[in-house]
Amino acid sequence: MILDNTVHGGEGRWHHAASRTGNGQGTKLARLTTRQFGHGPGTPGPWSRFLVAHARWILAVTLAVVAGAAVFASFQTRLYQSEADVVVEPAAAAVGSDTQQANMSTEQSVAASSVVLSKASKVVGVPAATLGNGLSVKPRGTAYVLQIMYSNPNRYVAQRRAQAIAQAYASFRSARPTPKSGPPSAAPTATLITPASLPTSPYSPKYGLDIGVALLVGLALAIVTAWGRDRLDDRLRGPLDLEQQAGADVVALIPAFRPGGREPRRRLAMTVSPSSVVAEAYRGLRTRVLLAAAARDSRTILVTSPAWED
Repeated sequence: MILDNTVHGGEGRWHHAASRTGNGQGTKLARLTTRQFGHGPGTPGPWSRFLVAHARWILAVTLAVVAGAAVFASFQTRLYQSEADVVVEPAAAAVGSDTQQANMSTEQSVAASSVVLSKASKVVGVPAATLGNGLSVKPRGTAYVLQIMYSNPNRYVAQRRAQAIAQAYASFRSARPTPKSGPPSAAPTATLITPASLPTSPYSPKYGLDIGVALLVGLALAIVTAWGRDRLDDRLRGPLDLEQQAGADVVALIPAFRPGGREPRRRLAMTVSPSSVVAEAYRGLRTRVLLAAAARDSRTILVTSPAWED
């Protein structure tokens, strides 16, 4: 791979050479050379060169990560989640008093407490410790409503346990007797307003989300590993890389030529196709070598190759 040491400006010098040849092959050769000069590292648009050079690796790594995530998600247990809503209100004697409004953080702890779970366990026939494994309690926004959610691989079990815990919490908060003397109780009351729903589809695993995250992670991993491979790659990539590594100018770039047979005369581009772009490249090489030799008053030219390249 070689290019004229007088034309490091790129495309312009090659179009100038093409105009001297007076045929379309010179223009084609100039375009081919300009394209090759744009593929090496350090050329304009390095990211596009990088992505094109490592497109297969990036695609393979990304697909491998996505496939792994899909297989992992397929082996996960499907969980159904049922939800019941309970409204929490201040005690009757404390209505209208802002200081007596229910503390929702406290009510979250009460709904998940062993007292409430023990009441619910008597209904569903499950130990309180086991009943608390799939339980999740959180307030709904800024309203005084608790969301009591229960997750289980069986959607009917999830609905039944969510309903039992919601009813147990409402019963615990609403069943306190009013004291006969002294100030009224300031404990809030709770009412079940939305019975536990029967889930129709699993909420976990979320295949779309898992695949999307795997796609982003796989793409990032692919780009990072491709960048590492690119940095560790010591092969010559393009004419500019060759000039930088060799410390010498490239004289010309010869396109690949496939011989038409094993006979020596069939292996010479100048003989087989004298008007081809390959022959035009050899003529350009001859002209530049003769000009360079004349400028240096050189009488000897050494042609060598690192491999069996005729």
